[in-house]
Order: sequence, then C-alpha cells, then structure tokens
Amino acid sequence: MAEFNLSYMSKWQNRVAWSLAGEAATEVGLAQLHHQILRLQQTVLELATTVNQMALLLVDRGSLDPKLLEAKVAVALAAQRDAIRDTGPSVVCAKCGLAVPANLTVITPTGTVCDKCAAGVAS
Repeated sequence: MAEFNLSYMSKWQNRVAWSLAGEAATEVGLAQLHHQILRLQQTVLELATTVNQMALLLVDRGSLDPKLLEAKVAVALAAQRDAIRDTGPSVVCAKCGLAVPANLTVITPTGTVCDKCAAGVAS
C-alpha cells in the first residue's frame, strides 16, 4: 500500500484517505481471489475431464466395469464426507437449525447455513 504523508490532513481527511486506501486494497485482494478461483475451477474441470476420459478408455477396452467403478467411487466419497464431517467446530444452521461442521457451511446475508440448505436439498 502506498505511503501517505498525513501530517497536513485533518482527522476527517485522514480517515477518508485511509478508508479509500483500504477499499482499494480490498478490491485488489478480491480481484486476485476471483482470479485464483477461476484458475482452480479450470483445473478441476481439466482433472474431471481427464479422469472421465481415462475411465471411458478402460471401459471401452473391457478393463473396467462401470458399475463397479461407480459403486467404489460412491463408497470412497461417502467415507471422505464422513471424515470431513467429523472434524472441526460445529455451527448451527440458521435455516434448518442443525449443528453442522463449520467447513460444510456457507455464510449468507441471513446467517450461516449448511451446504444442504444453501443448495436447497435439505430434508
């Protein structure tokens, strides 16, 4: 952040200058974060496409049973979700009232909600 010579400014001008500098830094930070998210989305898409094409190649060659793969992936994903669910602090969902791990929540203008409520699939 740029250095300011604030000795000649009034307290009000000083506050405004630092507020504007803070807003500019926040905008730069958000732009960088947005760029990182876009890069991560592209990486995830490329990885998913690669894995999908590898699996299709193995299925086409008769080396892989797609139903067995689907079952094994479902079991592995469920195990990962259980491991994630069992770690970290809990937060009460503002929508359904359930205690859920903080890493499985979304912060909204109306409060913190669980991923299921945020996706509209809560039971």
